[in-house]
Amino acid sequence: MSYDSLYGDEYDCDFDGFPGLIDLPVVRETYCDQKMTDDLLEYLWEREDQRVAAFANMEANGKRDVYLNRRCFNVGGHIRELASAGVTVPDSRLGLIDFIYELSRRLRIWFELDEIEVAGTELVLTADGQLPPPIEVPERYEDRSWCAPFQLADSISREAWNREPMLIYEISEAYRRRVTTHEVENAWHKLLDGLKAEHDDIGRQTDCEYVLWDRIRLMCQI
Repeated sequence: MSYDSLYGDEYDCDFDGFPGLIDLPVVRETYCDQKMTDDLLEYLWEREDQRVAAFANMEANGKRDVYLNRRCFNVGGHIRELASAGVTVPDSRLGLIDFIYELSRRLRIWFELDEIEVAGTELVLTADGQLPPPIEVPERYEDRSWCAPFQLADSISREAWNREPMLIYEISEAYRRRVTTHEVENAWHKLLDGLKAEHDDIGRQTDCEYVLWDRIRLMCQI
C-alpha cells in the first residue's frame, strides 16, 4: 500500500510488514508516562494502522533537519482527535511533544535509522516558573532591507523569553527532540505577532525565531 507524504511525494509503506510494538522505556515520565504512551501506541497500532503507516513515511522521509519537522503538526492533530474516541491522550503541550518523540523513536528503530537522542541540557524553570536570564547571542545576520534590524529581533526575542517562559521552555524541549506541534507553533507566532505590533513593526519579517533558536542552542549546550 502507498501513502502520500507531507511533501506530495509517494512512498510505499506496507503496514502488514510492521513489527509488533517495541517494548521501550520512555525517556521522560513527567508529562506522558509509560502507561499512557504504551496504551496510546497500542491503540494506534491496532485501530489506526493507516495513520501509523503515514506517520512512518513522514519519519523516514521528512526528518532531515529541524526545519522540516513541521511534519509533526499533523501527527499532533491526529493524536488530539483520539480523545473524542475515549482514548486517553496527553493533556499538555509538553505531553504531546513527548509522545510524538516516543512514536518517532519506535518508527526509527523499525526503519533502522539512527536514534535522535534528546540533545543538550534542559532549561531549568525556577519555582515561580521563570527561565534563567537570557544570555547574549552573537549578531550573525547581515542587515536586509526586508527584515527588522538584529537588535530589534533580539529585543523581541528577549521579551518573549521573559513574558512567556513556559512557552519558551516548550519550544526548547521540542527543539532538543527535533519535533514540534501545531499547538506550540501557533502559540509562538501569536506571541510574536503581538510583540511585533507593540514595536510598530507588524508586517516586517524579523529573525526573532532564529535568534531564539541560537539562544536555546547556547543555553542548552546543543
